[in-house]
Amino acid sequence: MNSKLGGKYILGNSMTPAQALESIGKGLKQKRIQKRATQEELASHAGVSLSLVKRLESGKSVATENLVKIMTSLEVLKGFVDLFPESQGLTPQEEWEALQKKRFNVPKRIRKSKEINRVRLD
Repeated sequence: MNSKLGGKYILGNSMTPAQALESIGKGLKQKRIQKRATQEELASHAGVSLSLVKRLESGKSVATENLVKIMTSLEVLKGFVDLFPESQGLTPQEEWEALQKKRFNVPKRIRKSKEINRVRLD
């Protein structure tokens, strides 16, 4: 498998998905506590259930939409979204096609013909 992603997990990154979820949960919990909000208040503000907030803070998986709601309520979504700069108005398909053109339209090295070299010697 010749993948740019390096297989199932990126090489050099020792964090498993479970560890990443735990780290995210702890970080969001710290942010909630900094804002002096209870789990109940966060759940109500984000429009999610209390059990979902508890699951997330304990490192369990939640739906992406619910994660976004909580991140929005804690005012951390923009920082996350800023990690991924917007494209130049291209669709993912157009970006892929542009990348393919760039990769395959590289000019090949042009050799000087022997005749040109002879003319210069004459």
